[in-house]
Amino acid sequence: MWKKKYSLSIHFLRILSIFFLILCCYPSLSSAQNKVEDGIYDIEYEVLTAEATDVSIANDYFDKPATLIVDGEKRWIQLPINHAGWVVGLKTPLNGDFVEVETLEEDEEADKRIIQFLVEEEHDLEEPIEINMHIIVDVLEEDYDHHYTTFFDFDEESISERDEPLVEVADAEEKGDESQNRNIYLLISIFVGCIIVILVILLINRKRNKKDKSER
Repeated sequence: MWKKKYSLSIHFLRILSIFFLILCCYPSLSSAQNKVEDGIYDIEYEVLTAEATDVSIANDYFDKPATLIVDGEKRWIQLPINHAGWVVGLKTPLNGDFVEVETLEEDEEADKRIIQFLVEEEHDLEEPIEINMHIIVDVLEEDYDHHYTTFFDFDEESISERDEPLVEVADAEEKGDESQNRNIYLLISIFVGCIIVILVILLINRKRNKKDKSER
């Protein structure tokens, strides 16, 4: 009899430990790739070729540094393009696909454009970000129209704080709040799951005790 109770108690403690381990480790796991505190930063970068080894000619089409915005688990990159008429398409990875970057400001006369894209949560900025780029140069004898795979290689060691982003975007804050709310709901769900499992185990234990007493 005492062996059964002892075995059940050990089983109960193991399950409880697993749930509390998940509860305690979740925040650190979800922010494992986000090593920078919330804030707005300058960050240097280069545009690399498809092999991600050499600097691309397209590197000259982008002004430096870029702006990194960190809000909770969300990270946005804002950067200025100085040959906006040539860089007609930019797509960045998101949820297993490539999506067009967001244009925040454009000055056709100055041939400049400021774009923004979201860095995937699991991506470590120490690794280059793959970019699909569409370049059209119409000032040559023959129009140059090509699609490329390039990489944005950001230098985390160059990060320095700045007062404001290149362009203020209210949606960034709202999306950050939504992400924080989802994390809170998930933690609450895990906690409720722990309580339910504990109650079920206690109920099973109680029924077994009653059955043991009735058999004696």
